Amino acid sequence: LAALASFAFLFVLIQIARIRYRTKSQKIDDLIGSIKESLRRNSVSKAKEQYVKARSIYTRLKGREQKKMYGKLMGIYRRLRKK
Repeated sequence: LAALASFAFLFVLIQIARIRYRTKSQKIDDLIGSIKESLRRNSVSKAKEQYVKARSIYTRLKGREQKKMYGKLMGIYRRLRKK
């Protein structure tokens, strides 16, 4: 019974961690949307500030999540670099 309780506890911790990382990825996606909107409005300085926030969150992701977000952030980086 104690082993089952320990397993359940570990399972819950793992699920919480997954949700947390998913949330970070979602925050990056939200920021990317805001960056694109800022660029459409020609608010380059605001877009760059938002990029810095997204990049900061990105550096705290685990490898697999970073791989998922890399292309999106690089696309934004390339657009910002041209401004």
